[in-house]
Amino acid sequence: MNLEILDKILANGLVSGRGDRTSTFCAQEAVCAALGLPITNHPECVDDAVSAFGRRLNDTRWSSTAARAKGMRDFMVAQVGSKGTIDSREFAQRLALRTIREVLPLWLRHAKIDGALIAACESAETLVGARDAVVVADAAVAAAASRRFPNAESRAACAAYKVAAAYVDGVAAADVSVFAVASGVCDAQAAVARARETVATAVVAAADAANADDVLAVTLPLSARIAAEILRDLEPRRGRCR
Repeated sequence: MNLEILDKILANGLVSGRGDRTSTFCAQEAVCAALGLPITNHPECVDDAVSAFGRRLNDTRWSSTAARAKGMRDFMVAQVGSKGTIDSREFAQRLALRTIREVLPLWLRHAKIDGALIAACESAETLVGARDAVVVADAAVAAAASRRFPNAESRAACAAYKVAAAYVDGVAAADVSVFAVASGVCDAQAAVARARETVATAVVAAADAANADDVLAVTLPLSARIAAEILRDLEPRRGRCR
């Protein structure tokens, strides 16, 4: 990969959705350009589940094109050469478990959920344990959303944990689509981002002063970093695209 070309593209930011592939690029298109490949949003040397995650994360609402570029750079580099060299299911399983342990607790704190439930998510060592912790936390979030936090951000956060429980269940099932699991990591944050766009400032409750956008600013790059670390840990062989 030509990192000089990649960084030149990233200096202009990354767009949500497809770019014009000349002056604007999404993350996966930028990877193709830096590799000297035909420019698509499905790089041929990237594992399909990893690529699905990258597209979904790219299209979630980052605060700016510059934030998207900065937050996704390490992941963009780490994914290259993963096609045919990593176990897609293992990638998805690790991604799901680390998301429950590291990303979802930030949303639970945003919703002011009991610390013991947050600790249960953070300490989960298996997918089954993570699933059980999220199911309990989800019930608490639902109660909090209806009782204390009636605005759209909290309701979206509640829905997000249900998504998380669903994809953790899915990873444990034999017939799960690893593409759906990998993409599911982004669904919770996308739901909150969409809800945030519909919330008028006047109706946001004072008790919920912590801005969901501030949480997104932390969790989106965190998700990208987690995926990059997993890919490096799996140590894919240096594929032909590198």
